Amino acid sequence: MDEFRRMVQKGELSGYTYDLLVKLKENKDKEQQLKHVRNIFGFVMLAIYFLALYYIYHHLLGSYTNLQQLTDLFANTFVVIGLFGIAVGSVAWKILNDKHDDADDDYNTLRAEMIDRSEELWGSELQGDHRTKVCRKLQKDYDINLFHK
Repeated sequence: MDEFRRMVQKGELSGYTYDLLVKLKENKDKEQQLKHVRNIFGFVMLAIYFLALYYIYHHLLGSYTNLQQLTDLFANTFVVIGLFGIAVGSVAWKILNDKHDDADDDYNTLRAEMIDRSEELWGSELQGDHRTKVCRKLQKDYDINLFHK
């Protein structure tokens, strides 16, 4: 972003456009961070689900033959705490997923706004050359595409 700051100082890029580019990069970083955390948390929760199913099936259900013995399963404190933990983890994953979706929507909305307002933000033909330079740098360095929606 330092190169863009130098472009503002040279008058090749407006301060408003620079502020939008900084905001766009911040939104992209936030979206990527939440995506990474959501994916890791999702894999951990999936592993916990499988371990819980394995434990319940092989260690607890294998010896139960009727419904009364199966209801005794829920009298086991470890099972109840485990199921509660799984429920809390599932809710936490859903909240994290919603936060990621909101961050992704914010990023895509700002990106689309910048594309739609490109004439206003870049103005003259001379600045059009700077637009291409900025867009290529954003694409290469930050994986932000401002050429099209």
